[in-house]
Amino acid sequence: MNKYTFFYFNDIINLLLNIGEGIMCKSLLQKIKERRKDDFPNITYKYKRGGVYYDKVEKTWAYRKCVKKAEKLAYQMADEETNGYRGRGYCHTFWACKQKVLKEKYNIDWRTPSQMNPHCRFD
Repeated sequence: MNKYTFFYFNDIINLLLNIGEGIMCKSLLQKIKERRKDDFPNITYKYKRGGVYYDKVEKTWAYRKCVKKAEKLAYQMADEETNGYRGRGYCHTFWACKQKVLKEKYNIDWRTPSQMNPHCRFD
């Protein structure tokens, strides 16, 4: 379900809540509405670039200062984990290693693109 479908259903549920007479009907619609909110997590620290959300940490000076060294270490760690295979799904291994390096070595909390875009699938 994309975000536009979500907002469409959300408007219909709000309309039905206002029209609904029965208590059982209202409680059921309220539960549906609450479940739909959880489908799209509200991430406040993000910005959009090329249609994909990224962590705002990437715009900080501390991140820019250490990102090349961290990526080099992350590539080495990811290559060790995958035995040099850089095919489908490698980006997830690389991002996990990069996140680990940034947190442990530079104390930067960075979110991967897959964490920032739960509605997208990455290779």
